[in-house]
Amino acid sequence: MLHLTTIGVARTVPDGLQPKRLALLAYLALARPRGAQRRDTLVGLLWPELDQQRARAALRQAVHGMRKRAGHGVIVSTGTELLALSRELVHCDAWDLERAVEAADHERVLSLYCGELLAGLHLTGAPGFEEWRESENRLIRSIAIASAWAAATAAIDRGLVAHGAGLARRAITMDPLDEDGVRRAMRLLATAGDRAGALAEFRRFRDRLMTDLDIEPSAETRALAVQLSVDAGGAPLRLQSVPLRPEPTAPRRARGTERWRLGAAGAIAAIGLVSAALLASVAESPADPRRVEIGAVVNESGDAALENLAWRATQEMRTRVAALQDVAVVAAEPHAARTAGTAVRAWLRADGDSIELRAEVVNRTAGSVERTAVVRFGRHDLSAVAPRFAERVQTAIATALYPGWGTAMSQPASYASYQWFVTGMNAIKREEHDRALAAFTRAFDGDSAFVSAGLMAAAELMKLRRFQAADSLTRILSVRGTARGVDAALLDWLERSLRGDRHGAGAAMLRLTSIAPDAELAWLQLAIDRLRTGRPEQALDALDRITGIEHDAEGWVALWATRIEALHALGRHHRELDVVRRGLAAHPHLRVLAVYELRALAALGRTADVAHLIGLFPNGDVGGVSLAVAVRQAALELRAHGHDDAMLRAYMDPDTIAAPLRRAMVLSMRGEFRPALAIYDSVRRAVPACADCVGISGVLAARLGDRSAAQQRSADLTRLGDTTRTGPHPARARDLLWQARIANALGMRGAASRYLVDAFGAGLPLDAMLHADPDVAGINPDSLYRAYARSGRLQWP
Repeated sequence: MLHLTTIGVARTVPDGLQPKRLALLAYLALARPRGAQRRDTLVGLLWPELDQQRARAALRQAVHGMRKRAGHGVIVSTGTELLALSRELVHCDAWDLERAVEAADHERVLSLYCGELLAGLHLTGAPGFEEWRESENRLIRSIAIASAWAAATAAIDRGLVAHGAGLARRAITMDPLDEDGVRRAMRLLATAGDRAGALAEFRRFRDRLMTDLDIEPSAETRALAVQLSVDAGGAPLRLQSVPLRPEPTAPRRARGTERWRLGAAGAIAAIGLVSAALLASVAESPADPRRVEIGAVVNESGDAALENLAWRATQEMRTRVAALQDVAVVAAEPHAARTAGTAVRAWLRADGDSIELRAEVVNRTAGSVERTAVVRFGRHDLSAVAPRFAERVQTAIATALYPGWGTAMSQPASYASYQWFVTGMNAIKREEHDRALAAFTRAFDGDSAFVSAGLMAAAELMKLRRFQAADSLTRILSVRGTARGVDAALLDWLERSLRGDRHGAGAAMLRLTSIAPDAELAWLQLAIDRLRTGRPEQALDALDRITGIEHDAEGWVALWATRIEALHALGRHHRELDVVRRGLAAHPHLRVLAVYELRALAALGRTADVAHLIGLFPNGDVGGVSLAVAVRQAALELRAHGHDDAMLRAYMDPDTIAAPLRRAMVLSMRGEFRPALAIYDSVRRAVPACADCVGISGVLAARLGDRSAAQQRSADLTRLGDTTRTGPHPARARDLLWQARIANALGMRGAASRYLVDAFGAGLPLDAMLHADPDVAGINPDSLYRAYARSGRLQWP
């Protein structure tokens, strides 16, 4: 007998099989539908890098090796194309778990579930196998979660409150971000009279959210916690629905024949929810897309044994959808349904042992199918089907109703991936790009078909100047060729941005706004692209498409900053100052706007106001910008507009600055070039790849009259570009800008202009501060950019 362990650390007895042979055994044991598998499928999963002939030879060798080691009859051949495992000679723990599911033995299911599927088995170059494993892992985890809830309910029914609480906690642990599960546990414990335990679960969940995501639980969960904390007396708590949206009633106690079972398949019992409590009573009103009518799943299979599954899937759908923020499930009857702008129609179909649950999300106003959710399974896999199907429907509706993008974005299979995506989008608004990257990465890792999440992760990598990583991820997504709609436009924008084609990137983003005209982030990015390509008026037009959001409670600093930058580029400094102060009045916590206020005052020549504002700044960072940098920007503005900056230099005392590079910057601003050069040179020797240090050393050497050293630093930048700046161009653009600055400092105006134009071609944005850069101001970068744009040279030469 060959013993195969697939749940937890993957292994066989006898042990020591090569990873691909162990993977082959696992797939033959667990692939759905159960039974024989085609050789073409196996070689495609495990040896995709080989041609057909060599891959089939590798499969034959693997089968021969396993038969030799474990017995000839372990792997059975059916004809020339099919392979299967012998159920008589092989024992697999996953089969034991399935039998426990069929017997509704939830404690046995939980004893068998001891971790991720095939943990410890790592295959390289087999993405198809890894995707299959992840899909199976989600399924078996959902089975274990459902068993944990069923066992918890049964334990509390028997009066074993502590044991039931432990089982509910295990269910939550397996899906730690399932806020619906937390509320379910709170209600379960409250119904049993353990309000203290229910509140303890809330506190644990709240602390986990604050630690991992720095966010609060939803209003519904907080309201339920408040309700529990103020309820008095020892009787079991009567739970009321939270006003923000319909909530399910407390679970019914299972009593004898009232327990729910899934007919002939013997699928797992589940916590009952009274469907009437899920349906909101509604008054006459226009159709609202966030009011969702969910009809009963229609059993088209003709198999009466599947009626229970259809009913269960209906209840699970209504429960899941009702849990969405600001979404109400309305009764599937003419009076109520008239107010529902979204409808869900679902069917159960069967073809032999293969069964399919399919749902369509319909926009009732347009009469169009917006999303489709499908789950296919075999007759032995009924236990966790309803929750899995309901999650697909919940995710389909959530993405269809997602503000701005809606059905134009790709549809994830798991609701957890969608939640991580939303977390990432919220982090972008708060300028928390590391947190946004982590969230998008979690969303994409959890569902590799969720292309939108992968693309947003690549965009955040680019924003964090991790160009090589952004380029690698973008290439992976491009090779897949699965991007559609918004995703295709966003992929095009990424590819063009990474090659330095800012005009092409702007065109791609404009196309995205035509696909998703309410996508605020797309309009903002289009405004940024237009601003960086010397079109500030068009940037303002794009910003005007974003309405009402400037005054939201949280504030969106990038929105304010882009409008301010566009006005600055147009020279409308009075209007610029007005916008800055309006932003600070609406959002005083956005302290970085004070840096823009300082720059606007300097551009207007209001030196007394500049001095007063600097006096109010703390001696550290101002909204993430160092005081030294803020003062430097103000000084550059005063110089660029012909105003005296002597007063500002008095604020820049290098002896008070500990950071060497900041001290060097201040020394350079004060005209103390030699000590500044000494610092930059020491850093350059320690970190030869520091392009900024190489560049500024060249500029300072030129100012000190050392032409040889300055030209050597320019040559160093060329060499640095040849060795470490291959691939995406934004880093090369910076190198070329430094070469332009060095040439300009040496009095080589023609060479400086050529370098600067090449930098624009490599993707250098026309920054609003470029006009104030003393190292290029003499060659008029604005006019050079306009000439470059007219020439049509949109990419790296």
